[in-house]
Amino acid sequence: MKQILLYTFCLFALVACEENDLNQVASLSNEKDLPVVVMENAEIEFTDSAMLKAIISAGLVETYMFYNDNNEVTDQKLVMSNGVDARFFNKEGVENSAMTSNSAIRFEKDKKTEIEGNVKVVNIKGDSLSTEYLLWDENNNTISSDRKVRVKTDDEIIFAEGFTSDANFQEYTFKKVTGTISLK
Repeated sequence: MKQILLYTFCLFALVACEENDLNQVASLSNEKDLPVVVMENAEIEFTDSAMLKAIISAGLVETYMFYNDNNEVTDQKLVMSNGVDARFFNKEGVENSAMTSNSAIRFEKDKKTEIEGNVKVVNIKGDSLSTEYLLWDENNNTISSDRKVRVKTDDEIIFAEGFTSDANFQEYTFKKVTGTISLK
């Protein structure tokens, strides 16, 4: 009887030790939906060809990785929240605009950042932009919004729906101006 129990126990142990299918294990968990890096009170420097483009600070930064079927990284996104503060620099390394918002999501592969919630941009001349959504497209070196925007200059306040500018908020155009207020 002892031998039968021992044999049965060994048989169960062998079955339990069978190698797990990693794809099956991954499908049972949401690990791909979890950040691979989490940073609090983070400061990130963005460079291009060793030139400083931006310094971005956020209360919380989460990095997510996306993989193909061969478990190779295909994309990465940074989710920044709890307040985002960004400073942008020209080719000479001089700060030429600043931005604040509630949150931002940067998509590495597309080199685009979606900025949301109480977005404020100020350029070197003191012109300011306010909106709820802004898209920074690094490939085209532009910022834009398809939502309501308010731009304040020394001379006027412009209300519009839709906006496009160079990334430093120096030269901008509006899609549909809905009102202006002269300040002089």
